Amino acid sequence: MQAAREYYGQLFTRESNSTPMLYELLFGIAHHIIERAHPRSEPDLVPHKMSDFYRAVGGNYDPLFVDTSHSALSFIYSSLGCAHKLLPTDNDFSPPSIPALLPRGFVRWQTIQLLLDPNEHVPYLQETVRKYDIKNMLTGEIFPKILPRDCFPARADLRMLEWHNGVCETLRNASQARNGY
Repeated sequence: MQAAREYYGQLFTRESNSTPMLYELLFGIAHHIIERAHPRSEPDLVPHKMSDFYRAVGGNYDPLFVDTSHSALSFIYSSLGCAHKLLPTDNDFSPPSIPALLPRGFVRWQTIQLLLDPNEHVPYLQETVRKYDIKNMLTGEIFPKILPRDCFPARADLRMLEWHNGVCETLRNASQARNGY
């Protein structure tokens, strides 16, 4: 455990910024999902791959990634600053509309989730590195299988909670305006 703690170090700074080590870990997880999740012919972090990822590591995010409309999910990603692109549907006459996180968008998504609720999200990352060989895309090395809980913040970041609540309020207002409420 001590060797893993020394390897990873603190994964957030005192200012709640992610460290380069956390960035590389999350970037490696994004590439693992892209390369290993089914179908392998889809090289993108589409909603069902995100849902499958969470289910594989003990979570259930189907209400977000499966039940939410593609346009709403894209709006959420945009509002949180999570880089993504829109992919075509099976209908060649429809504009692209399936939101797919880019690896850097996945890093931002996970970073936000970790700051909002580390007690929920750290176990998902711990299970990911325990269960899979996550490769550091810079060095080619596999991350250690043990990811100590104390490398992460002990509690939610209050500034992130305030920011996130403001974004949620903006999303609610935009949704109500679109629906005529």
